[in-house]
Amino acid sequence: MENVLTESYNLLHLSEHLRLTGLQMVGEAETGDQVSKAPHQSLQKEKLKLSTELQEKLCTSENMVQSLQLELSSYQLSIQSMRDHHQFEDAVQSLEMKAMDLGSKDLFHTLQQQLSTTGRQNRVLRQVLMACEARVQEAEKEKQQETESKEACERKLRNLESALDDLQGELKVSQEREENLMRSIEKARANHKAEVEQLQHSLEKTKKEAREMEMKFRTDIMDLKRKLVDEHAFMVRKLKKSLKKEMEFEGTIKKLKLTETPLASGIRVKETERKNPCEVMSDKMCVEKTMKKLHERLNNRLQRTTTDLQGKTQSFLELSSTQLSNQSLRDNLHQSQDAVQSLKTKVKDLRSKDQSHTLQQQLSATEEQNHVLQEVLMAYEAQVHEPEKEKQQEAESKEECEKKIRNLKLLLKGLNNQLEPALDDLQGELKVSQEREENLMSSTEKARANHKAEVEQLQHSLEKNKKEAREMEMKFRTDIMDLKRYLVDEHAFMARELKKSLKKEMEFEETIKELTLTETPLASGIRVKETERKNPCEEQHLFLDCLKKTHEEGLDMEAELSQCSQASAEMNTGIKHLRRAVKWELRE
Repeated sequence: MENVLTESYNLLHLSEHLRLTGLQMVGEAETGDQVSKAPHQSLQKEKLKLSTELQEKLCTSENMVQSLQLELSSYQLSIQSMRDHHQFEDAVQSLEMKAMDLGSKDLFHTLQQQLSTTGRQNRVLRQVLMACEARVQEAEKEKQQETESKEACERKLRNLESALDDLQGELKVSQEREENLMRSIEKARANHKAEVEQLQHSLEKTKKEAREMEMKFRTDIMDLKRKLVDEHAFMVRKLKKSLKKEMEFEGTIKKLKLTETPLASGIRVKETERKNPCEVMSDKMCVEKTMKKLHERLNNRLQRTTTDLQGKTQSFLELSSTQLSNQSLRDNLHQSQDAVQSLKTKVKDLRSKDQSHTLQQQLSATEEQNHVLQEVLMAYEAQVHEPEKEKQQEAESKEECEKKIRNLKLLLKGLNNQLEPALDDLQGELKVSQEREENLMSSTEKARANHKAEVEQLQHSLEKNKKEAREMEMKFRTDIMDLKRYLVDEHAFMARELKKSLKKEMEFEETIKELTLTETPLASGIRVKETERKNPCEEQHLFLDCLKKTHEEGLDMEAELSQCSQASAEMNTGIKHLRRAVKWELRE
């Protein structure tokens, strides 16, 4: 009887504990609905399995309670029979005493027969009691197994709840990390756009400056060509004039030879005003020296312009440093990808650490609950020893147990109904998070593709600019070489013609001297016309004017070359500023 009562009290305690845990689970489920959860299909399956196991165990416990009630009724009947047997034994003893007193043998014999029959009945009843005790022990063992299984189910439920809480925390952390990643990606895109715009602006500036330099060089070359053409025309005119003078001198010489007569001895002839040929030759040497100096200055200026062009080409080549900035952007993208992967690994490590921490907390909580249950069991065992109160509370406890079992069934159904939509919501949130991750990956891939395309375009534009600069350099160099050759050829041609003209003048002067020395007076009626010839001073003045013009043109050329050098210096300063700006941008 005591064992049966202890089992009934244990059932009551377990039902109350299950009711409290069910209410706690309902409250946690209500609070959990407000927070975003990270569900898994495995948790849902375990919940369903545990709910089915609990329902099956509750059904088995109900069947066991009914069987125990039947056994209790049989035990009560056996107890009543034992009481009747004890009363009967007391009556037999009283009858024996009476028979001994009366001395009736017949009654004693009958009483002995009755005693033997009662002894047999007692033996049978004892065997029945032993069998009942064995059944009760088996029932106790089954009850212990059921309690252990219930505790295991409760532990599993708690573990599942803790796992849900951990998944919720991980969801929050993952959402925060997604937001941080989105912000970092937006910042990287903005920085990339700004850098691309700056590079495009710098390329446009360099293109404009290169075009301006090309236009300046072209205009300078056209001006030089025009000046050379003008000088060539001027020199051709001078040559024509000198040829005309030579023809005139030849005509006069022929006329003088035809009309040549010896002069009288007493007549004096005035010497023609003319300069010494040594002075004329010295003037020619000065002219040649000035021409050489002009050529040397022009060569120096041309060398300076070529060096400036080479420096500008080097600056254009140094613009290839922008490719390094593009490579640094690629490295930054690779570093961002590595950071994302490291964050994912850290998330996994944190998940494993959080799970181990939660398992330790669950173990400590289960140990505390075991201690509490042991204390409660000790208290119930102390209460079981009060048989009088237990007899009165048996019927009430049975009814309460049935009510609590029904309430537990309802709570389990409600929990299942609440857990299913919560799990569905969590699955939907997981799908949304996965879609967001896919969208982020696709956006990053698109950004990488766009970045690669922009970098390729910039590289292509840089290569084009380099090729154009090289072609322009080759053109300018070829033009400069052609101009140098043309100047050298013209200088040699003019020197030859000047030498020829000087030789002819010397010959003409000698012939004129000879003719003047051998000149004779003509007849009275004949008049000799003087040969129309110009004064040599005028020719020298014309030659000096030509030298002045060439000197002025050389000065103009020097001024233009100085302007070109200033423009090249401005270009170099602009390129330096661009380099500094690019370096500052890369550092930022």
